[in-house]
Amino acid sequence: MHSSVIGNVVLPKTIVYDDNLTAVDIRLFVILLDIKGPDGTITESLDALAARAGISKFTVVDALRRLTEGGFITKERRHQLPSLLTIKSGEVIGG
Repeated sequence: MHSSVIGNVVLPKTIVYDDNLTAVDIRLFVILLDIKGPDGTITESLDALAARAGISKFTVVDALRRLTEGGFITKERRHQLPSLLTIKSGEVIGG
């Protein structure tokens, strides 16, 4: 098993207290924070995100839906490309 040191992760305070999110959702969010570009965007495919998180593609879809509904990310569908995900900023813990 490979390990990755992300360092200090800054999370939106509301993500920790959101009862609609699972531990897997929060784990995926931390991975998204780790791989996001300087502009806050992520362009990896669902399959790539699933492989990084060690979960199924369907679990990624469910987690992204809950993160979108919670207002933590936005998702923009793009023709013949992976969706463009964007991390939304907010009040943070650890910053």
